[in-house]
Amino acid sequence: YCMKRGVTTFPFLIIFVVIAGAIILIFFFGFGTDILNISDKYNDLSTLKNIDQQLAAFALPENGFNNNINLGRKAPFFSSCKNGNSLLSLNNQFLTTDKLILAPTSLEESSLKAWTLSWNFPFKVENLYFISNSNIEYFFDNNPSITPEEKKFTEEFHLLLNKRKLSDLTSSPTSTKKIVILFNLNPTSHQPYLNIPNVIKVVKIKLNQDPTQNKLFICNPTCAELNYLGNEMAYAAIFSNKHEDYQCLQEEVIKRLNRIIEIYNKKISLLKTRFPECNYDQAFLRNLKDPITNKDASNKLEEHNRQLTLDRCPPIYQ
Repeated sequence: YCMKRGVTTFPFLIIFVVIAGAIILIFFFGFGTDILNISDKYNDLSTLKNIDQQLAAFALPENGFNNNINLGRKAPFFSSCKNGNSLLSLNNQFLTTDKLILAPTSLEESSLKAWTLSWNFPFKVENLYFISNSNIEYFFDNNPSITPEEKKFTEEFHLLLNKRKLSDLTSSPTSTKKIVILFNLNPTSHQPYLNIPNVIKVVKIKLNQDPTQNKLFICNPTCAELNYLGNEMAYAAIFSNKHEDYQCLQEEVIKRLNRIIEIYNKKISLLKTRFPECNYDQAFLRNLKDPITNKDASNKLEEHNRQLTLDRCPPIYQ
């Protein structure tokens, strides 16, 4: 039995066209999806670069407080410390920067809030950048027995970053994430708060007139003791996602501190030559190189610098 050639080939031609068309559609769909993914990745990376640039402007004293960064859309922003640098991420795109930027958790709002604070020890060493959003609340211990230093620490925490009294914790919306700051070093004082939904960590601080007695812990869920290096770094503990981030930051700020100490050592050598009648003592700077061991080194250098001014000698630093 034999059929005409045109009749037998026509169905196969239709099948061939359908298959070829499907292959072309799949190719262009995949190509279009790849283009969109590349575009999204490019936009996320551009947003991270824009955040980094805006933070540079916020480093100016007049811009250090009420700063909003608009992301344009809800996206998970996060910052961690890696090898002394900040690793910023947005939708799994990453940017490394030498700015010291801390965020307490993944921030998934369309806008961020930034607080810039200079770490002075006792002279300015570096700017610290703290990132938060409207969905995180900070609850400070308001027990009447807290010390004047602890009260001042609370007052100087930036008001616009959802600062709350600890006594208001139970009335806080359950939808917000919460960080609790306690001025109570009792070994179990943090545990009841970590059982409250959305409390992501507890920071325990003890501040006294004598800075060598100050203590600092991050608890989530166990407590890790940290080195107290001034109030600015204690704020950094509040904004650190975990204690490893704080320790990474600490190592880097001490490196930067030591670089500046070398500059001031050279300055003292010049001042001693120019003003031999002045009592410039470089031992204060040497002790400052190891602020973890010499906990009062910053205060002693500050006193020495003040005395130089009283003696009508040029100060080591302004």
